[in-house]
Amino acid sequence: MLFGHHSTPSSLSFGMSDGESGEKESKRYFYDLRQTLGQCACWTRKKPGLGYGEHCLPPRFPNPMFLTAFHDLLKPQWLTTLTELKEAGGLAVSELSRRLGSSYMTVKQHCEDLTKLGYLKRSRVPRTEIGRPEIFYRLSEKADALFPAIPAEFTLGMLDQIQRMFGETAPDRLLFQYFQDQGENLKARLAKGGTPLDRAQLFAKIRSQEGYFTHCIHEAEGGRIVLREFHHPLRKVLAKYPRAIAMEQRAIESALGGKVTREVSDEAGDVPGHVDFILAAAS
Repeated sequence: MLFGHHSTPSSLSFGMSDGESGEKESKRYFYDLRQTLGQCACWTRKKPGLGYGEHCLPPRFPNPMFLTAFHDLLKPQWLTTLTELKEAGGLAVSELSRRLGSSYMTVKQHCEDLTKLGYLKRSRVPRTEIGRPEIFYRLSEKADALFPAIPAEFTLGMLDQIQRMFGETAPDRLLFQYFQDQGENLKARLAKGGTPLDRAQLFAKIRSQEGYFTHCIHEAEGGRIVLREFHHPLRKVLAKYPRAIAMEQRAIESALGGKVTREVSDEAGDVPGHVDFILAAAS
């Protein structure tokens, strides 16, 4: 499996010499790995102009996807603040408070608390109207640990080992099979979508639950559908094995039942980096 976990049981053994108990422990561990992405939390707010958005309540107990830093983040309001800033790339306090539906001073205090913990960076930006510069917050590098990701060291290490054992193309063959299975799984889950827009909205919901922060944007005038993703748990794997990018795109095309164009937008100023999967308007 490609999915890792943030920690491994101290008693885990992959050797055959430990007998049945070691085998059971290994099976239980790899079952946990397969469940990891399915347990990530989503706090996407409903926004005008987006085809998908839903209110999801934060879990009562620490979520596995936030284990590395969750003990600093016991307040649900902090989590919604971080999610909003993740998707926006950075916001002035006035705009952030509007999106969260909270008072200016309440949101500012949450941001200051997160800044002191090292999860946000604080700056000032000029107002569009006359007045003092506004306070502006964006995520820091430390905040990267809060969002779903396949542990790169484990996954890339496993793929390197597979390459040494089975040849140069072995990692690509394994990734091909992985994305092919993903495409078939997604296609089955999207089957109840009656229209391309229905399937795209359901796709966004599924991917958001898996940590991709996906929005479905429907351009009513031209009929174009854009699936915009702000986070990718397999980002480092795709960077090392770029052929997997096309494999994932084909899996998405298979699931949605149509041609998809992939466009990457790097972070620029206050605009967050994201990947768009664009479905052509129906003829």
